[in-house]
Amino acid sequence: MRVNEGDTYRRQVPPWCSVAKKSRVVLWSGTIIVDVFRSSQLVPTILLKFAMTTRLVDQLPRPEKVRPIEIVVISVSRYVLRNPSSRAWNQLAPVQISVSGRCYHGALLTNDDTAPQSSGTLGIWHALQVLGYKSYHVMEAIMNGEKDLRMMTEACRGHHVPSEKPYGREEFEKWLGRYNAIVEVPSFFPDEFLGYMRECHPDAKYILTERDPDQWVKSWRRTIGEFLVAWKRFPKSWARHFDPSAYWCYKFVETVVDIWTAGKGVDGDGWDTEARKFYVEYIAKIKKEIPPEKLLHLTLEKEGVGWEQICPFLGHEVPEGKPWPLRHTPQEFEMEVGRELSPYIRTAFAKMTLAIGASVAVAAGGVSWLLRKV
Repeated sequence: MRVNEGDTYRRQVPPWCSVAKKSRVVLWSGTIIVDVFRSSQLVPTILLKFAMTTRLVDQLPRPEKVRPIEIVVISVSRYVLRNPSSRAWNQLAPVQISVSGRCYHGALLTNDDTAPQSSGTLGIWHALQVLGYKSYHVMEAIMNGEKDLRMMTEACRGHHVPSEKPYGREEFEKWLGRYNAIVEVPSFFPDEFLGYMRECHPDAKYILTERDPDQWVKSWRRTIGEFLVAWKRFPKSWARHFDPSAYWCYKFVETVVDIWTAGKGVDGDGWDTEARKFYVEYIAKIKKEIPPEKLLHLTLEKEGVGWEQICPFLGHEVPEGKPWPLRHTPQEFEMEVGRELSPYIRTAFAKMTLAIGASVAVAAGGVSWLLRKV
């Protein structure tokens, strides 16, 4: 066909060719979106959620040397206040302690009779460090991030979910073999851990702190329960999938709450009754299974917890000039945990924003290009 100057001409394209071009654009856009989501770790996290067929602990090497565990704090941690008068709160003085290269801030009352008294595990963790132990606590699992949080979740699920393999000697040594004092963590899977201790560390000593069951239920609902509720709501319900540490922290808390409430969560009818029942039965179980001569049992509303209680039991002198570490309020405890979780939360939201923004931009660009070509 002859085309004269000034004439407009549009090359005729077979229909199948136009469809092929559009398909390539769609596939190209989809590939970019998948790459963005993969780089943000959304895809592997979702796959782990629905198909956790391989345990992380099975992929780890056995340690060359396992330290003997000398002390286990087997308390279920939550917070209580002893005589929280306004005068007492005004006597708060700052305390700072450095453990494993990390600096922690708390508060100390000059008068121990009116001190805010925690359930003890966080303070005992730091106190054992002062006494020379290499101790492990849930806070350290949070500090260490994805690997420790995932193993802690695996151990909880092994205790709670019949289809999951429970942790035993090999798993505990891979996870905790570098430590000689374990604080609070065993309370989430006591049957498996006590069996391991009887087999491998029969001479270990135990500390159990107890508080009023009703106060314990109210306290954990205000802390752990609120954490779980918040992370089930948008946008955190989406954001947690974009960072492995945030995801496994959520899964750990979710599993623990299921254990404590017999699967009712924090919103089901009768959750508080089930949680109180769990706590009472747990305390009775520990006192029954551990020989009295190896167990230091402290009722927090009576004895409290401090150097005077734990040092004689462990065979140590009371450290001179060192206040009991981190005797702080529940609000300060929440700030402490929040400070450790905040990097994971910021990363999760940053990755979610990047993934969604890039996906929308690519999709909009692809649609715009298609519309111009139609």
